[in-house]
Amino acid sequence: MYLILDQIPERGRQISVTFTSEWAVKAVSNALGSPVDALTGEIDVSTKAGRVTVQGQLQASGICECERCGESFRLDLPVEVELRFDPAPAGSTETKEEDEEVEEEDLDIGWYHGNTLDLSDVVSEAVALALPIRLECPDVEACDERTRQLLEEKGRSGDSSHPGFAALRKLR
Repeated sequence: MYLILDQIPERGRQISVTFTSEWAVKAVSNALGSPVDALTGEIDVSTKAGRVTVQGQLQASGICECERCGESFRLDLPVEVELRFDPAPAGSTETKEEDEEVEEEDLDIGWYHGNTLDLSDVVSEAVALALPIRLECPDVEACDERTRQLLEEKGRSGDSSHPGFAALRKLR
């Protein structure tokens, strides 16, 4: 969903995001890496002196695969959207000039080109930032057991008697 920035009123624009918002479902599914089966939220977009601020909250749900045991599980993901965008520097395609000093507060600023902002990219980025570092089953004990069984099936010991854990055993 492309927003034409000079058509955003001074008070800003509020966008409702639902499961029927095809652009948002696609953006969230891409960031999540799996289909989304529920999506709700509100996004506020405002502009001031060329800076675009996108704020809001989303709630997305989908079935993901555990990165440890491979089982499917439901991920309910609250997404806090708080991103800022400035016009891209002249002659730039992606980022500021290498020589230009950037303040810490500028590290969370994105860039837009022309007079449009792709809200799909904004939502996808916000979801990616909200994802846990590793997708794991919420039931840790069951996941540990499935992982142990998988390791045994592949001929690897699932316990800490493996020689590779010798240094760790000394820390007990």
